[in-house]
Amino acid sequence: MKKYNKLIVLIIMFVCTHFSLYATDTSKIETEKFKSWMIAVNNEIKSLKARIKALQEEIAILKQSNNNNNSLNTYLSSSSSARTNACLANLRTYSAAVEMYNLDHEDSPMKSLNIDKLVKEKYIKSALTKPETDCDYITEGDLTSDGKIKCARHGKANR
Repeated sequence: MKKYNKLIVLIIMFVCTHFSLYATDTSKIETEKFKSWMIAVNNEIKSLKARIKALQEEIAILKQSNNNNNSLNTYLSSSSSARTNACLANLRTYSAAVEMYNLDHEDSPMKSLNIDKLVKEKYIKSALTKPETDCDYITEGDLTSDGKIKCARHGKANR
């Protein structure tokens, strides 16, 4: 976990350095974009922490399975929980990416999830791996107002 904490600190330092160089003109618009971008970065960090936690849960279960005769059922139920957490973390990541896209493209915002466009425009590095084969990320409503991204299997992420 300490390795991941160091990674998160390095990411935050990079972001702050980048924006301190970028935002020499501290106009209100740039300040608002910076605040929004920092919220998106914070959401990405939460997403990474959720993924790390899910992996740690699976590792702990595997270690425990060596000691228990009834470990298969425990593993399967906990593994399912870990996959659910990973899916909900993906939803938060996609939501943050769409939010950043919409801030940068006020003239043509993204009203529904378009993963290919987010990758092409480099708001995410690549499409996120679905933790379960039947995870299907869909848009409920208009993302420029109160719409949400949800998974057909796991539902909406709590924000």
